[in-house]
Amino acid sequence: MRKTLRFAALFALYAALGAVSAWAQAFSFTCPATVASGATFLCSVTGTPANAWVNITSNTNAALTSIPDDCWTPPATGRPACQFTARKVTKAASETVTAKLNGVSINRIITVTPGGGPPPPPPTITLRSLSCSQASVTGPASDFCTVTTSGTSTAAQTVALASGSPSVAVPASVTVPAGSVSAVFSASAMSVTAATTATLTGTLGTSNASFLLTDLPLVPPPPPTLTSLVPTQTVLIGAVADSLTAHLSGAATVATSIAVTSSSPSLTVPGSVPVPVGASSVIFQANASAVTVNTPVTVTASLAGNTTSTSITLEPVPPPPTAYEVNLTWQAPASPADPAAKYDVYRNGAHLAFATATSFVDLLPTSLDGMTLAYTVKSVDSAGVESASSNMYPAAIP
Repeated sequence: MRKTLRFAALFALYAALGAVSAWAQAFSFTCPATVASGATFLCSVTGTPANAWVNITSNTNAALTSIPDDCWTPPATGRPACQFTARKVTKAASETVTAKLNGVSINRIITVTPGGGPPPPPPTITLRSLSCSQASVTGPASDFCTVTTSGTSTAAQTVALASGSPSVAVPASVTVPAGSVSAVFSASAMSVTAATTATLTGTLGTSNASFLLTDLPLVPPPPPTLTSLVPTQTVLIGAVADSLTAHLSGAATVATSIAVTSSSPSLTVPGSVPVPVGASSVIFQANASAVTVNTPVTVTASLAGNTTSTSITLEPVPPPPTAYEVNLTWQAPASPADPAAKYDVYRNGAHLAFATATSFVDLLPTSLDGMTLAYTVKSVDSAGVESASSNMYPAAIP
């Protein structure tokens, strides 16, 4: 009886040892270290009894979207298969997967890479800015403007354009070529009478940008002014004419006239001198009268409040040149009671001159060559009574 009990106890011990060995039985868990984005792949479990269940867990669920709860061993093959699905990623992501069986755990790190999966969607291209080379133009004129996008694209981008004023025209759209971030278009400003600001707007998708362009009116240049008045001659002898030129600072933009005056009636000028469009100078005539003494004259010209002047001297005509001199001398009357106040000199019976002294010089031109001249003198008292004629003095001209 005692031997039987020992045998039974020994059998029970062997049975317990066998159970412990089965509980801690080793197995293997194999997975690929790297998989592509969005891929479906298998991990395998081997070394387990038939129909054994292997528990599967993960630490983050960051790289995998589909993880089986258990992997089991089919009776037919003895090798269960575990199917997983990787997330679609744009950059590498890793996850730790753990297989557990009878208290034994095996960890595998699986890395999902973006290669091999579908490419991420392209970034949305937006309109970043719209600018023009000038903030203001004077119409009619053109200004070059630029639209700039947020980045390059594999496809061309069409930017719709609009102007907030009819005085500035823009095309309906401008195209940014593929691979570029900008495109240039022309804004055309028209003639205006007052400054006008147009808002230029570009639209790409839901994004837009704008720029303020001012169209300025054309301001005419100021009218020219008088710069100088120049006579052809500054000295006029006798009754002659002279030409004067009035110079302007630039060409006349409209027809106008210059007012002219003279400081002396001995030099006459036109009261107004017309200036045609495009002229930068005009010429007019001044007419001098004969004078007996030197006469300075100022000629003044005025245009739109601007005045300039010049000086001209009028001189008498000099006597003709002489070739001979006849020197006459005589004695005063002998009567002291009625002295002579002056003397009248006659030549060939015609009054020639008067003298206060008892001498006179007659200057003769060459035109009297070969002639004989007869000179006489008469005294004149203070009452103006002329005496009888003196004796005649003949002068023969060679």
